[in-house]
Amino acid sequence: MNIMFNKRNILILVLILSFSLVSAFSIPVFPLDSSGDLQPNNFFEYQWNFTSSTDCTGVLLSNTTKITTDKFGRGHVNFSLDTMTGIPLVVCEYKNGTLRKSFGFEDEVFRNVYAQKINLTGNVNVGGSLYVDTGGSLNGTFNFGNGWQNGGSTIDNGTAYFQNIYVYNISTLDVSNLIINGSLLPHALFDNQLDIGSASQRWKICI
Repeated sequence: MNIMFNKRNILILVLILSFSLVSAFSIPVFPLDSSGDLQPNNFFEYQWNFTSSTDCTGVLLSNTTKITTDKFGRGHVNFSLDTMTGIPLVVCEYKNGTLRKSFGFEDEVFRNVYAQKINLTGNVNVGGSLYVDTGGSLNGTFNFGNGWQNGGSTIDNGTAYFQNIYVYNISTLDVSNLIINGSLLPHALFDNQLDIGSASQRWKICI
C-alpha cells in the first residue's frame, strides 16, 4: 500500500510554501493497495518528519495526519512550516508507525534559492546576513526599528533619516547648508578650536 507522493512533489510543495509564505497547504493523496488500486472509504495514518539527519533523527518538524479516503480513494494532508526549527536534510514518511521512505532535499529548497524575480507580500525573516551581489541594488523605502518617525531609521531611495549617527572618521564632507538648532562643540580630545575656511586662510573660533 503506497502513497502517490514522490520526492518531486514534496520539493514543489516546500517551494510553494517558502515563496508564497503560506502557513498551510493541502495536499491530495491517493493510497494504493498491493495491486496498485485505489482504496475508497479506508482509514490510514501517515506521519512526515522533517529531520536534520539522513537517518531520520533530529526532528525539526513533525506532521501526523489520519486519512479517511473518500469514495474515489482520495485523501488530503495539511502541512504547516510555521514551527520549523531549522533547515532539514530529509523528510521521513511513516505509515502506521513504520518508516516507509525518506526523501532528500536539494540545497535550493531551504539553503540557497536562485531566481530571476521573487515577489513577496508580508514579512520576510532573515536569520543570517542579507547580501546584494556587485551590480545589484535594493529599491524602495526601507524602515528599521519601525521607521524614523517612531524612533528608528528610514532609507528612502537616496534619502536617509536617522535618530543618531556615530562616525569614526569622515575624510570629506560636502555640505551645502548646515542648520543647527543647538551647539556645535569640538570633541573632548581636540584642542577646542574649530577651523573654518581653506587650509591657507582659516578663521579660528576659540572656545
